[in-house]
Amino acid sequence: MAIVSSINKYDTYLKRMEKGIEQKAFFLDRLGGFKAVLDYGCANGALITYLMMRRPNVKYFGYDNNPEMVARAKKNIQDFIDEHSLAGVEWFISDNLEEIMNRIKTEETILNLSSVLHEIYAYCSEPEIQEFWNFVNSHKFLAITIRDMFPATMHGETLNASVKNNFASAIMSDMQLQKQLKDYVEHWGIVNDWTNLLHFLLKYKYLDNWGREVKERYFFMSCYNFEDMMVNWGYYKKHSRHFNLPHMVKNINEEFGFSIATRTTHSEFIFVKK
Repeated sequence: MAIVSSINKYDTYLKRMEKGIEQKAFFLDRLGGFKAVLDYGCANGALITYLMMRRPNVKYFGYDNNPEMVARAKKNIQDFIDEHSLAGVEWFISDNLEEIMNRIKTEETILNLSSVLHEIYAYCSEPEIQEFWNFVNSHKFLAITIRDMFPATMHGETLNASVKNNFASAIMSDMQLQKQLKDYVEHWGIVNDWTNLLHFLLKYKYLDNWGREVKERYFFMSCYNFEDMMVNWGYYKKHSRHFNLPHMVKNINEEFGFSIATRTTHSEFIFVKK
């Protein structure tokens, strides 16, 4: 699978990824019977260290196809283990997925996909995306946990006049936003429905890595289509939640003058093998 697009500022990117780490461990108290976790797209290992402290008897595996991330994860996890006297915890991090899979019993392992699916859809070719889903489907993990950005529908309802006017007014009063919207439209088209508007609003704050973020396909599948796919693969849905981010709702209301409180942008799922 292709290496993800270059990250201009790793520290900025990682601080963002580490936000809400407790929420990313939503599955911990909802699932039992697992003996290992494979964090696919583990970045710097922040989630793994969080889980280690709470379930030290579980084996932890981390995969990331970015060698810089793998190096950071190995160092961070080892430093965390030394600091918290967790030398007995088993863990293994690599950018070689086959090497990881040779160490795993999938029937007792959670495959965790946290904020990684949208990056796969953004930076991988269609054959690579299919290869990824073949990997997921063929290994029959005990459970699959997901937390990512999902719209309710890929074809959102048309914006009403009030939202359009408020959005246009905010854009016209800010030169930086004008440039960002121009970049966005070049990649994703005119912002004239709720799905495309939310897509822009999810990313406009990320100025440090804007050149990367504007190209990322945050919305790759509706939450309901995703549920159907997993059920068709022989998993049952143990948990789901569709939500938006409170700080984003507040920012949009203050900066653009309209509410997205009833619009969901994220979902979390637990699917268990039947």
